[in-house]
Amino acid sequence: MYLSIFIKKIILISILLFGFNQVIFSKDVYKTRILDSYFILGFTENTPNNPNEDRVPEGNIRFGFESRMGKLFQDIYFRYEQNSLWCIGCASAPFKSTDYMPRLFLRSKDGMVEYGWNHKSNGRGGGTVDNPDVDESSRVVDSWFMSLHLGEKIPENFSDFLTLNVNIEYNSWFNIGRYNSDINDYTGPWTFLLEFISENWRLKNYGRKGKKGGLFKSEIIWHPNKDAWGWMCQYSSGYGEEIFNYNKNRTTTRCGVRFGG
Repeated sequence: MYLSIFIKKIILISILLFGFNQVIFSKDVYKTRILDSYFILGFTENTPNNPNEDRVPEGNIRFGFESRMGKLFQDIYFRYEQNSLWCIGCASAPFKSTDYMPRLFLRSKDGMVEYGWNHKSNGRGGGTVDNPDVDESSRVVDSWFMSLHLGEKIPENFSDFLTLNVNIEYNSWFNIGRYNSDINDYTGPWTFLLEFISENWRLKNYGRKGKKGGLFKSEIIWHPNKDAWGWMCQYSSGYGEEIFNYNKNRTTTRCGVRFGG
């Protein structure tokens, strides 16, 4: 049974990756592009409020795409991302959790401002705080969001090829799941990104903070020969890396292959 489920998941991932490969080479006028996508492996360190978690090999698979859907008074975009944690070192190698994250939004002409609707869930049944008839493993939250993107070349006396990107995003949460009603205490409304980009290297730092916890994530990425693919290492510490265990403090270190973005 477990082997059958495992094979089905691998087949599904293969189909999706094939589809994204077609998108990469598509000349569609809707300008679809691949977002940060990667397969990285590493370990989760034991943390104070999660002492029984075994230090076993764990994979993180992430992929996503973004497409311009048309124009209202500004360009309309649809974005879809999916993030899975794969306990490769566990018996039967199950997927521990998968987050589904569609987003529909408008983007300003200069690309500096985005605003719209954002959804995040683990796909385990519906229901909100007011609906008792829902699977206890269900996690879901929606938000109205606005984000500001800033990019600037570092002064030439420091570097003639380094670019600094800053992203600030605010989320107003609603449709909060019954079994994650306090998620805002661990994620907070604000998310910050600070990114340094050179010819072949990128350093990305994420941060967010709630009343009871927060999350810090840092990624270093190397793109040989300026190709779309590359290698990366990721360090993550805090709450809410995945929505199912949003209230558990986890520290992870992983490395692997990356493409898109």
